Amino acid sequence: MYDTKKLLSICIPTHNRAKILDNALKAIQKELKTIDCSEIEFIVSDNCSPDNTEEVVLNYIQTGMPIIYSKNTTNLGMDGNFVQCFKKATAQYVWVLGDDDFLKDGALSFLLAKLKNTDYGLIHLKIFPKEKDEETKIYQTIEEYLSDISYWITFISSNIVATKFVPTINFEKYMGTWFTLIPLYITAAKESQKNLMINKRIFEDAADGATNGGYNFFEVFVVNYLTIRREMLVDTKNEMYYYKKEKKRLFNEFLLGFIYKFYFKKNKGKFKTEGGWRILFQYFGGNIYFYKGILKLTIKRLLPPQIIQRIKKMLS
Repeated sequence: MYDTKKLLSICIPTHNRAKILDNALKAIQKELKTIDCSEIEFIVSDNCSPDNTEEVVLNYIQTGMPIIYSKNTTNLGMDGNFVQCFKKATAQYVWVLGDDDFLKDGALSFLLAKLKNTDYGLIHLKIFPKEKDEETKIYQTIEEYLSDISYWITFISSNIVATKFVPTINFEKYMGTWFTLIPLYITAAKESQKNLMINKRIFEDAADGATNGGYNFFEVFVVNYLTIRREMLVDTKNEMYYYKKEKKRLFNEFLLGFIYKFYFKKNKGKFKTEGGWRILFQYFGGNIYFYKGILKLTIKRLLPPQIIQRIKKMLS
């Protein structure tokens, strides 16, 4: 059941990162002083943390911070904890905010003003807005909207979704993909007449690199992402055109940097890459941009920076 008086549920899933969560809560506490707290619901979903996460949260509750604290008796996994956040939300919109994403000054007052008296399916918070972009843009065409969001739909903190769509999603079907929530985002956008893009940075991503990873990078960001995206958009206009466009952008703007890091710099961190080249050839091997990209990485690895800069000047 949803609370029609509340506009936004802010849900923070967390596990074993008490120090980072403390900083996130500190930023939110500051923002709560600038808004009408009756308009929001604030939930922390602790995924059975073995550290002092509970103590940190209870300290904030004792200061009067309106936190609904939920601690899982067992670790539900990342996907499971994310889904639980969505299912616990009762406001009109739900924003699952990473515990390592810190609100900027004025973030909540700005956001609530943009959401009040609206009926969007999905609101996307652009991570790297351009100066020329309008502060907000309303979309009525699903194809253009999701094309503009692109692979950033995988960044959970960048998406606020209408809570009414949560019960319509079979989350179990996508457990283990690491992208359990993408079907919710796309469904909400497809089923709504209007969706919103906010071209304003309202939080800082302080990603905890020490704990990132633990999954097969290319299985997740190539196979799983592209499969789910195509499955969800197969009934939209010019589906193949937008699919090919997204594949090219994903490779050039996102994957190339990680290919260089993983295979050329030999820095995989906690990510797994088994079968990575096979996946890359399977999905991108028929495109000339794939070979151009790998060639650029090879040159970058073999030639000293000053020579690369000289070549760029000659070609410009």
